[in-house]
Amino acid sequence: MEMRQKRHETHAVTPTSGGPAETGHPSLQDMHAAAEHFLKVGSDAIDRALSKGKSEEFLVANRQAGGE
Repeated sequence: MEMRQKRHETHAVTPTSGGPAETGHPSLQDMHAAAEHFLKVGSDAIDRALSKGKSEEFLVANRQAGGE
């Protein structure tokens, strides 16, 4: 095999129904909950930091949506 060729390895993936994974990694539901928590905490921090002036206009103009 030449260096320019890529090896495509496949790994068996078995979907789980949630809960802690056997590997010790968090489940998808746990990651979603953590992401929601971080978004809320971040939004609260921005609200507190920009509590004076035109903070609402700034927040509306700079709010991310989707996968930005």
